[in-house]
Amino acid sequence: TITGLDHDLAEAIGKELGYKIEFVNTEWDNIFKGLEEKKYDVIMSAITITDERKTSYDFSTPYIQNYQCLVTLSNATVKPMDLSQLKGMTVGCLTESTSSDYLTTYLQTNSIVATAKPYDVMLDAFTDLKNGVIGAVVCDSTLADQYCKDATYQMTWKQQDNPEEFAVCFPKGSELVAEFNKAIETLKSNGELDKIVNMYLGK
Repeated sequence: TITGLDHDLAEAIGKELGYKIEFVNTEWDNIFKGLEEKKYDVIMSAITITDERKTSYDFSTPYIQNYQCLVTLSNATVKPMDLSQLKGMTVGCLTESTSSDYLTTYLQTNSIVATAKPYDVMLDAFTDLKNGVIGAVVCDSTLADQYCKDATYQMTWKQQDNPEEFAVCFPKGSELVAEFNKAIETLKSNGELDKIVNMYLGK
């Protein structure tokens, strides 16, 4: 069963536009390929707007801001409090994501000897963190907020500036962009978007 912020927002947009929403559960590493192959009309899966992606896809107006963050076990013996303390550690991240790019760039730029371990599914990364296979996870704050509701995990660092923005992703030239933008603005103005966001992320 698919659940979460993007699921509920998609349902709300569909209701606003009079569309029946059909969800296609897709692994992250194939999600953009599926859009290009027209297996679905849009992507709603915490998609960050980036300059590189804008060359290939269209985006709705942003509906949430996101920050990169670091998560460890609450009872970890070695508990890095920021990315500068990752020396010698294996750190999980989502394959081909902005988290992966952020982590890799930081390690290279600051000459920190650590291993970035990519995962196709973030649940597997947090399972490995819990089992001691890796020492930390770098991920979206929106995702970390959910996992850290479990006292097993602790967010030890959060990016403080230059937030990313999540939006609905479309094929280039999609006629749905204007419709989705109108629906998102309506959901912002009537408070429904805040209600959905607060349900999952808190106020």
